[in-house]
Amino acid sequence: MPLARPSIVLVLTDQQQARMLGGGERPRLRTPALARLAAEGLRFTRAFCTSPQCSPSRASLMTGRYPHRTTVLGNIPDTTFGPPHLPPHLPSLGALLQAAGYQTAYFGKWHLGAADRPASNPLAYGFAHFVPPRRQPECAAEDDLAAAAAAYIAAHDARCPLLLVASFNDPHGVYALPRVTQPLAVEGIALPASFHDDLTTKPRAQRVYRDEDQPAALPLDEVTARRYLAWYAFMVERADGYLRRILAALDDRPDLARNTVVIFASDHGDLACAHRLPFKGPCMYEELVHVPLLIRGPRLARNRTCDALVTLADLLPTICDLVGIPEPPGLDGRSLLTLLGDGTPTPPWRDAVIGQYHGKQRWACPIRMIRTARHKLTLYRTGERELYDLLADPGEVTNLAGDARSADLEDALLGRLERWMAERGDPFHTLQTTDRRGNVQGARS
Repeated sequence: MPLARPSIVLVLTDQQQARMLGGGERPRLRTPALARLAAEGLRFTRAFCTSPQCSPSRASLMTGRYPHRTTVLGNIPDTTFGPPHLPPHLPSLGALLQAAGYQTAYFGKWHLGAADRPASNPLAYGFAHFVPPRRQPECAAEDDLAAAAAAYIAAHDARCPLLLVASFNDPHGVYALPRVTQPLAVEGIALPASFHDDLTTKPRAQRVYRDEDQPAALPLDEVTARRYLAWYAFMVERADGYLRRILAALDDRPDLARNTVVIFASDHGDLACAHRLPFKGPCMYEELVHVPLLIRGPRLARNRTCDALVTLADLLPTICDLVGIPEPPGLDGRSLLTLLGDGTPTPPWRDAVIGQYHGKQRWACPIRMIRTARHKLTLYRTGERELYDLLADPGEVTNLAGDARSADLEDALLGRLERWMAERGDPFHTLQTTDRRGNVQGARS
């Protein structure tokens, strides 16, 4: 390593939590393509998004920077804070590899600017070829998009290295559940261990989200929750079919496949009825921030797992390392190349990851998270906190914040989080909070 100018195929899903990979905790989930990729490559067991929201997370993936540095703080174009598209002056994946002589192509969901405008879609960020998703209901299948990506691989001249991004909407279509009329197999579906959490010990914003925001239109009794999980699993399995088609296209091109790195990830997770909450909102539970990440490539690890704490911001410097080009200065992410051999971290590796959240639509609710191998501290701009022992309480039901027995741990994690924010110019302590309508609220200094 690094490889001799390998091609890169990056496959993204939207809103797929790490636990929805098949096998393990979800034995009924049929995801043969993901299983194949894991067997032929390296699976990161502790990969995290930088923000549990589409646009901020995708901006981090494309630039290697945290949301406060990309300025993409909410979902484009729905948010009232942040720019209307990814700032074009930031060095990003497509532009960097195009400048290095790569043929670049992007298929599917962009979510970093208007897809129908060349000034803000992938064509403005170094991708020479862009196939947007068809205008159709959100929960519709995307077989045509997978076919287009596969056809592009089939026609590619292997003498030129390729960067191909295939970005699918599934399983984001879980939002369509209230309109789903097809039968769903709910037998044997277990509810999350945290399903009966009443949120009384949690920050107020979580209860506001449950009672006044999107969950209010989808009350989760046990029957609805099992339908939710069945529908979510259906779309994860459907997305696996898209990946299977792309891998098959590479199988048919051994001249290309032998020097191609395949990366699979999702921009963030889904609450999936944990804490009796659907979708995504103002919280940092594992179901939202813990994401799948698999990497397969020539001379890289095969059939191994890696427990190192990594983030999606690490993908840009990793790809730069793999293709042998300098990474842009000032990145927050770190190359994973030393982990891709046998999956063993080369010291010193980070022992904590940071998460950021700003808000949704007009509702500003800034949150910061520090997550170690065992513990997680979440800090809200209101001053409210959550502290969890993920070994003793993997469902994050028992909030230890304010408990005298955990005071030293809480102080230590808070100190580390404060230092990280100070070192990186995170303006968290100056940010405003609002109610759901955008009216400014008081915040603790």
